[in-house]
Amino acid sequence: MALNNTEAELTYLISPSAIKPYVQDKMSSVGRELIVTIFFILSMLIILVCLLSRMQTEKRSKMRDFMRTMGVSDTCYYLSYFIFHAICSLLLAAMIALVARLELFANTYYALLFIQAYLMLLNTFTFAVLIK
Repeated sequence: MALNNTEAELTYLISPSAIKPYVQDKMSSVGRELIVTIFFILSMLIILVCLLSRMQTEKRSKMRDFMRTMGVSDTCYYLSYFIFHAICSLLLAAMIALVARLELFANTYYALLFIQAYLMLLNTFTFAVLIK
């Protein structure tokens, strides 16, 4: 459609575009990165603090020494902690991946987010053992 302005000697052409106009995201990319980083750090710190406090309580009660006198090896002791931590991490990773999929990464596969969160949370077990 042409709009002619004879006084200014200008001709405007208005035509429909096939490209959809840019709609700004709910959150900017910087905001997303910041929220995801804070979310992962907080979730890892929560589970790390819980694991360390549980290990410290058991250290005070001398449960590990009692288990050694009963003939249980250190492998079983740490394996029980790892199994407990793996189950808690599984539930927390499912929740993290669900929240991240719904709010932050709408076009990302849920399985990919879940695996990333689960492996990061399992990594906190190594940190807890090294800190202890």
